[in-house]
Amino acid sequence: MHCNYLESVKVSAPNLISLIGPNIDVLLLENVPMLKEVYINCMHYNDSVEKLLPTYSCCISQLEILTLQLNSHRKLGLGMHLTKVVLPTFPELTKLKKLVVSHWTDHDQSLMGLTPLIRASPNLQEFILELWMDDPSRSHRKVKNTTSQLPHHHLKVFKFCGYYGRSSDVELVRYILKNSVVLEKIIIDPFEPILRDFELCGEDLERIQIARGFAKQQLEARVPQRVELVIL
Repeated sequence: MHCNYLESVKVSAPNLISLIGPNIDVLLLENVPMLKEVYINCMHYNDSVEKLLPTYSCCISQLEILTLQLNSHRKLGLGMHLTKVVLPTFPELTKLKKLVVSHWTDHDQSLMGLTPLIRASPNLQEFILELWMDDPSRSHRKVKNTTSQLPHHHLKVFKFCGYYGRSSDVELVRYILKNSVVLEKIIIDPFEPILRDFELCGEDLERIQIARGFAKQQLEARVPQRVELVIL
């Protein structure tokens, strides 16, 4: 259903389990006690996590699956670059088991701004990061080591789609390794999600092969034996 001029929607659905947030100015949620899964799209320039988060305040503590689509260009505009991911403070998501973050980024933007969201989800079991990149170049900055004071006691699977071997990529993987007590598997996928819908050219294939090489070089020696490392 397409409603081009729709400005607001009120949802009252006691049996609603899953919701893809519509791109409208006002979304009112009430009486959604069964809602377990939400998809929040912040890819548009007029949307932000800060703006949309209050919409889900009535149900966010009950969510088991959360998908966020983020866009770094939105804050500064095209041609300007944030140096790191910036998210607002989330309430504690005590029931969240699966978190998917699709993030449109460029350059070697630090991904450590995602970690407070992981820490706000004490029972998180699976974290999937999908990177969409305008510029997959690598910087020469040193990889920073960060250790959390609040280790993740339930995170078992981390999947990184769009890994390219940038300093920011390595930092996030090292953070997950150091702070996930029961981690069982890390999946490194050099394919950007956007490439899956197209026939790959020679340049794309070469880039993916280079990313695979960097993943092996950067991660294989650092992953403990108890953790399965899968490089696709």
